[in-house]
Amino acid sequence: KTFSVLEFAKTHFIDNYFYVNLMINNELKEKLKNINDPKDIINILELHFQKTINEQTLIIFDEIQELKNIRTSFKFFYEEHKEIKIIGLGSYLSNALLNDQEGFPVGKVDTINVYPLTFYEYVINANSLLANKINNKKYL
Repeated sequence: KTFSVLEFAKTHFIDNYFYVNLMINNELKEKLKNINDPKDIINILELHFQKTINEQTLIIFDEIQELKNIRTSFKFFYEEHKEIKIIGLGSYLSNALLNDQEGFPVGKVDTINVYPLTFYEYVINANSLLANKINNKKYL
């Protein structure tokens, strides 16, 4: 998931994206803890990355299950800063949501479940000739 989203960001947002891994970046995680206001989140990110956030910016929050308030802030981003694009990723997000009384900002967030590729799906994308041979049972 992370690889695909970062490739998307590099292709479509070039240098105008912010990647925040909440499981690894403890300094930033601590600064963002208990903050729901998008203006405050934007200020923290701009200071941390020393870059300006504008309507051309994509913010990627990885491992969002680590900070419930970041998930909650998505609603406020939607209401107050629709021009800023946000992507939230979470390896254990479904587990966090099952144990969370407050849940997710329903109606303000689009969710996509992404699953690993099967071996054959990987081969189709990596080597179509090999995929055809496997499909036709003409092994090398």
